[in-house]
Amino acid sequence: MMSKFKHIFFYLLLLTSSKLWSQNDLTLYHMQSLPQRLYTNPAALPDSKFFIALPLIGNLNFDAGLSFLELKNLNNLIDEDDKRITIDLSQLDAVFKEENYLYFNNYIELGHAGISLGKNFIQANFGIKNRIRFQYPKDLIDLIVDGNGGSNLGKTFQLAPSIMFQSYAEVGIGYTRAFGQNDRFKLGTRVKLLRGLSDFSTENAYLSLQTNPIDYSYSIENRLKVNTSSTGIENPWQDLGELSNNGLAVDLGFQAQLSKRLSISGAVNDIGKINWVSNTKTYFTPNQFFEFDGVRLDNILLDSQEFKADLKSYRDSFFNLFDVDTAAGGSYTTRLPAYFYLGGSFVLLNNHRIGALIYCDIFDQKIHPAFTLSYNARLTKALSLSASGSFRQGMLIGFGAGGSINMGPVQFYLVLDNIPFLGLERANYFNARTGFNLTFRRRAAIRKEKKNRKKIS
Repeated sequence: MMSKFKHIFFYLLLLTSSKLWSQNDLTLYHMQSLPQRLYTNPAALPDSKFFIALPLIGNLNFDAGLSFLELKNLNNLIDEDDKRITIDLSQLDAVFKEENYLYFNNYIELGHAGISLGKNFIQANFGIKNRIRFQYPKDLIDLIVDGNGGSNLGKTFQLAPSIMFQSYAEVGIGYTRAFGQNDRFKLGTRVKLLRGLSDFSTENAYLSLQTNPIDYSYSIENRLKVNTSSTGIENPWQDLGELSNNGLAVDLGFQAQLSKRLSISGAVNDIGKINWVSNTKTYFTPNQFFEFDGVRLDNILLDSQEFKADLKSYRDSFFNLFDVDTAAGGSYTTRLPAYFYLGGSFVLLNNHRIGALIYCDIFDQKIHPAFTLSYNARLTKALSLSASGSFRQGMLIGFGAGGSINMGPVQFYLVLDNIPFLGLERANYFNARTGFNLTFRRRAAIRKEKKNRKKIS
């Protein structure tokens, strides 16, 4: 039996996946001690009356969808003895799905601050977001493993991948207003001005291979278009203001205290798009078709001129499939992947609470849901801890954990979703967020904390 650490290593190396999508900050959402929860819901105010995230180290965040291989499949796929590890390629069919994804997102925060002014709360943030996504069909793996013979005869393979790399600067201004008795209701919004730094994205890519069940011949059809935009400069910060890749996005959120114990909240984030204008180029292949019906065996044996001519013709035709033309591109638009939360929180005794969260990611015009249960506790004035479990399609997909510690006004925090060593069998993404804040708590929050240490009547 392969050790768990070898499973993890292989899990990271294979870079194969089931259907992946980004699942953002499932544990963070109910962590009231952290100002960064405002990124999940602009109405979900932290305990702080005033906060500043320390530049560059205030919020280090990345979100990665890596390989998804259940341990039971790994055990069938990998055979290990004392000297070597072998892979049974015949078992790959059980690993891959019809659509397979890899993704990586990260956010480099350069500044984030907020202040409470009576019933109003104002926040501002500035940072850089990077997104990478690679999608590929199962047919590509089937063709590599089994070739175009056997059970694949007469089959049409769809092989085109979908690739996206995007980087942009974000300046956000948020505003939250409290309403009602004891500020029981809150509405919040964040308007985000976007400036695109670079983009590389395929558009309607098509690559098919069809095999003939009679004579083993095959045909290939190819069509590809890639839109790109870049700064065209070595130092994008120097001329950031000169770029014309402008965009706009909006976050909307609410929070309602229904009783002493129960509250509900929700948010929809990243409703927006970027219009790419600066230094755009389009790489494309016109619709190309290649058909290979074999060569005559007697021509090969005789080393005839006819064979050499046929070989050159096939070679030229095949490589013409992938001849890429370049043109100065016009403007084009990309939409941000929107996502939303719907949560509820129930206060227990002594500043302990449980939370439930429904998360949905809207990607490729499809809705991808997840469900998270969390336990959150403020153990002392300085220490808060959280734990969570996330589910998809009724199955546990991973565990998360988070915590913060305050040393005077200095706050350190760490939040993890889908910890790789826990729930590995179904985990297919990992999210981490850490950093330092300067926080100054509200008097009302302190009074509420003291009250909650007593039994809630």
